[in-house]
Amino acid sequence: MKTFFYRIGYGMVFVIFNIRVVVDLLPNVIGYLMILSALSELRKKEHSFTLGMWASLALSVISIPSFFQAHELHLNQPVLSLNFLLVLNLAETLLQWVLIYSICDGSFKLAGIRGKGDLASSIRFRWRFYFGCSALYMIAYPFVLNTQEVAVVLFSSVATFIAMFMIMLVIRRAGRELSVPFERSV
Repeated sequence: MKTFFYRIGYGMVFVIFNIRVVVDLLPNVIGYLMILSALSELRKKEHSFTLGMWASLALSVISIPSFFQAHELHLNQPVLSLNFLLVLNLAETLLQWVLIYSICDGSFKLAGIRGKGDLASSIRFRWRFYFGCSALYMIAYPFVLNTQEVAVVLFSSVATFIAMFMIMLVIRRAGRELSVPFERSV
């Protein structure tokens, strides 16, 4: 089980960090496929991982076009209509919510079964922090597109990045702590 949680963690590295030269050196599609393979095995232990498996599959398909596309963020140019990339970005964000929720919920339930209350509360806190930061971003983004004020989007983007990194670390911790066999009380 430790291997599967670590695979999710390594997959999240591909998703969190975008290093671009001409193309993305850490393509999201590889990260989502790594997460998909881990979740397909973890769902045998906890059913909550199934929803994340399907979200990861959808995200791997959605993220293929972004592998070849240059990333540019034009916050100061007015947007008159929803374009394809904006809708794709919205869909990707919503599917990421489902994916991260599924990973956190399944890990939370496994920690609860194993009696790891500290781990379970850490997972719950990090999910809530991630959701709050990314929800702030999603709420602020449409309003910022047509104004000069970008502080809220920048703040929420950095906070979401930190929250994703925190989730990656707690998932690796879950892999370490949940791989230990049950301790039997005498």
